[in-house]
Amino acid sequence: MLFAGIDAAVQNGSRMQADAASGQGNFFDNFDTGVAQEGDSKKAPPREIMIEEWPEDKLLSLEKEVLGTYITGHPFAKYMRTWKKLGMLSSRKHADAQVNSKFRIGGIVRSIQERLTKQGKPFAIITLEDPDGIYELFLSTANYETFHSFLIAGTALLIEVTARLPEGRDRIQMVAKKMQFLDDLVTQDLHILLQPETSNDELHEIRETLLAEKHRGESSVYFHVKDGKRTILVRTGHVIRIHPSEELISSLTALRCVQEVKSL
Repeated sequence: MLFAGIDAAVQNGSRMQADAASGQGNFFDNFDTGVAQEGDSKKAPPREIMIEEWPEDKLLSLEKEVLGTYITGHPFAKYMRTWKKLGMLSSRKHADAQVNSKFRIGGIVRSIQERLTKQGKPFAIITLEDPDGIYELFLSTANYETFHSFLIAGTALLIEVTARLPEGRDRIQMVAKKMQFLDDLVTQDLHILLQPETSNDELHEIRETLLAEKHRGESSVYFHVKDGKRTILVRTGHVIRIHPSEELISSLTALRCVQEVKSL
């Protein structure tokens, strides 16, 4: 990665400038190339540092911090399918909620301000980011104590709230009633790549594994079947709905007829 080599490149450049200014070189410089050339005072460029790419969430976070906006994607993208399925209300529409109405909101926790009342009791203001922007949610002492374990920066939450209109105010206040981690609710489909010439008995074994009660869920299953040079995508019927757990994926991968299993 480019960023990983910046420090090394800067240090190397500074050292070469210092050597040039003093008229001195390092006796070992020539050994960097593996061949010592008489009269050659040039030092080989620093080796490129090979390192894994940054995780997407870190890359997006840095984009936001440096550029003020997201360029390559949005940190909430992987939750959008679940967001729409659960009918969650975006921050742009919070002000339109009716008094005493109940609805779902959510977002990625960006910051938590923990404070104390005059009586010394804790409360919090959490800043969340959803697809439409950033907003704050007030947690009273009772709510703070109930949902404290969910207050983790960087965590995506689903929050069930009730809209209240405090006396003397003209704007609704959302009161949290329930919280869940969105990662526990994300629906991903299961894709199974079959080996060529899979037999009917092997397909029956796969079917029995998928229909096991412990694997039931809301996700669809897709088979990728090779037919010569092309691959045919086949979706199972509504009878087969699964939860793509690690246990299920391991069970399917262990079958001889299965080449690869992915949840997408």
